[in-house]
Amino acid sequence: MYELKTEERETIVSLCDGDKNALIYTCSPKLIKELDEMCRLSTIYVVVGQDKYSKTYKCPKRYIRFVKPRQVSSQNRAKMAIRAEENLNKSK
Repeated sequence: MYELKTEERETIVSLCDGDKNALIYTCSPKLIKELDEMCRLSTIYVVVGQDKYSKTYKCPKRYIRFVKPRQVSSQNRAKMAIRAEENLNKSK
């Protein structure tokens, strides 16, 4: 089977104001695997189409999230580094 090049693999999330559902079209094997697993575990995600290279899924729009990047101050970053070092030393 012919595999798409990395730059040919795309994922498109369609959100329409008049619809309660989102459509997720993807050619990414990794994302297809994740979404197939979500379909297997629940009825919230559903495969609505597929071809040789891609799959299209449907899910409620409320499951699509956009989050702001976490901003960590240099002081908090230093504290987190110390905690990570302590946890690493405990596991040795």
